[in-house]
Amino acid sequence: FAGRWEECVAYTSRAAALYRALSDEPAEAGPLATQFIWVGAPPSKELANRAMESLCSTLLAIGEINRGSPGAALAAARHALRIGREIGNEWAQVNAMVLLGYGLWETGEYAEALRLARRGLETSRKVQHPGASLMLTVLGSTLRTTLGLEDADAALLEALAAAGAKLPRVWKTTAISKLCTNQALAGDQEAAWRYALEAMAIRAAAPARLIFFDFERHYETEVLLRSGEESFVREEVRRLGESVGQNKRFRLVHLRMLTTLSRWDGDIGGALVHLREAEGLAQEIGLPGELWQIRAALGELHEECGDEAPAREAFLRAAQTLRSLAGRIDEPALRASFLAAPQVRQVLER
Repeated sequence: FAGRWEECVAYTSRAAALYRALSDEPAEAGPLATQFIWVGAPPSKELANRAMESLCSTLLAIGEINRGSPGAALAAARHALRIGREIGNEWAQVNAMVLLGYGLWETGEYAEALRLARRGLETSRKVQHPGASLMLTVLGSTLRTTLGLEDADAALLEALAAAGAKLPRVWKTTAISKLCTNQALAGDQEAAWRYALEAMAIRAAAPARLIFFDFERHYETEVLLRSGEESFVREEVRRLGESVGQNKRFRLVHLRMLTTLSRWDGDIGGALVHLREAEGLAQEIGLPGELWQIRAALGELHEECGDEAPAREAFLRAAQTLRSLAGRIDEPALRASFLAAPQVRQVLER
């Protein structure tokens, strides 16, 4: 909850190993271990230990995504889900499916992410799991990518309604930030501005240094700049920069915010420097959904400078990434919808 993701990974990986070792020991008679509410109430000590191993693996996946290791996050989330299924613990399964869905979306496996998010939402509703709000946020992300803004908005608004007063306010940050992104993409500046201010207010009051899944802040940056909140934006960019440290995932967030600010200042050279670093980082981490957008932005910047050859090359790289993503979508209608999205179509046409 403090957003110290390197420490999160270190402790949760060790805890998962310890619970795994306990599960291998002969079962002892005695009272049940105290249960953490999100793993349900397994009927034996052995199942309790396995459920806690699943939970620790889920927390490990959170840490891995937020430090920029989505591949490791997927492995941890799949392991957590496998345990949950083996012991018949649907609460543990929902925990794991939230992280697996988010990891699949981050790494560009959109069709699988969408199927899993829908299945996870059905299970979470069945067992009345508070994680339904987070599952809806994952669903909103995948819907925006594959089916469009309207479906995504519906899921995200439902996520906020499901969270209500039951979950900490900071858990709503991702859904609110994504709603800001959606409104910005739809051209509704006023609605985007309201969501941006709400997300900023939550961050200001939160104890976390780097809030989980808070990866789309560059859209808020542009919205706030257009709304006359320039001093506020500069302070937010500075504050995040001081918090990032060696964290690759949030370094990418910061670079994209810096790019937006540099463009606003008319510093195209500085924006290009930030974007080139962002491109390398997105490629290193394995975030193709971010990568094609960064490459398209590079093409636009080169065009502004009158550099036609680098612009064509950047758009070509963006299109190659998009075609690779489309090739992974195994449902023809979903693939066609992905390719028909305005931003995608514009890049492919260029």
